[in-house]
Amino acid sequence: MTQVVRACSDASKAVVGTAVRDLLVEVDVEFLPYLSARTDTLSMKPGSESTEPGLPAYFEAMRLESWLIALRGESVVGLISFITDNQDAALAAWSPSLYATTVAVSRRTRRAGVGTALYNELKEVAHEQVVPFLTTRTWTTNDDHLRFLLASGFRRVIEVPGDRAPGIGTVYLAYPVGHLRC
Repeated sequence: MTQVVRACSDASKAVVGTAVRDLLVEVDVEFLPYLSARTDTLSMKPGSESTEPGLPAYFEAMRLESWLIALRGESVVGLISFITDNQDAALAAWSPSLYATTVAVSRRTRRAGVGTALYNELKEVAHEQVVPFLTTRTWTTNDDHLRFLLASGFRRVIEVPGDRAPGIGTVYLAYPVGHLRC
């Protein structure tokens, strides 16, 4: 069974920090551009083509955000890092939003409910913070993640062709949170 915990303080992040870095190393080269080639969680401009284990620049930027950590037993098997009250000009029609910047699930636990558990908790955080939207982005050829997001109620709101690589663009997605509960 997957348990999702919130890690918003420096102290709680320190407890799982090494395991989160290990997960980032595992999934690094699955991202376009690689996480290790980025200077922060928002830009997609490569800083270098290094795939240095530990991803120090990316991880340090991610530490400034809130985290949801998926656990199986005591093992970190997934995470979402996110920014609260995002006011990105490109997503003005879907702002303010809770913006998921990094979503990673360990290869060994994919298609086992980890992503669903993480996104369900993210939706709960959005309800609690009374933000109207969840937003995120991925690349146009990330078919598994796109299918998952669309099946989870997200909708494509912006597409930027070819900004990641020739023939590979970025898709921004939004989920209308809604705040009326029965």
